[in-house]
Amino acid sequence: MNNFSKNAGYKEPLKPYNLCRTAANAIYSVATLSQRIQALGHTGGSTFGRWYKSRRVNVDIQSAFLGTPSRKDLLEAIGKMGLRRHPQAAKSLTPDEKEKAIRQSEVLENLQTDAAEPRSCLIRDHKSLGSAKDADPTRTSKAISEPRKWLAKETPWI
Repeated sequence: MNNFSKNAGYKEPLKPYNLCRTAANAIYSVATLSQRIQALGHTGGSTFGRWYKSRRVNVDIQSAFLGTPSRKDLLEAIGKMGLRRHPQAAKSLTPDEKEKAIRQSEVLENLQTDAAEPRSCLIRDHKSLGSAKDADPTRTSKAISEPRKWLAKETPWI
């Protein structure tokens, strides 16, 4: 087992106790006391609490303190989103629908214009994108970063 733990990248050697403790903590929330005793081969219920029970608290204290959903709840909600989706809803927009949505949103229209700007600047300054690859990167990065800064300021929800 020592070679296995070294090959797996663990600092300390892996021992059978580590595996037993991990298994005990995994079944703690899903098994009853008698099932745990039977699965782990113990003679009484106090063995688990004294030797195997994890010292980590399985409560999202930060979320409870801030009054926000826990990471586990958020992941469960995201995982169930597909179940709540209307089966006849469109999976993607047609090119005409995309164009209409962009025209209706000033922010999206500005983003579309700004997205083309760095490319057009490079072509204007260097005649082609191929010849622009040897250009000064600071000039190019400014042309790209300005729209990104604007986007971050205008659309904080993204």
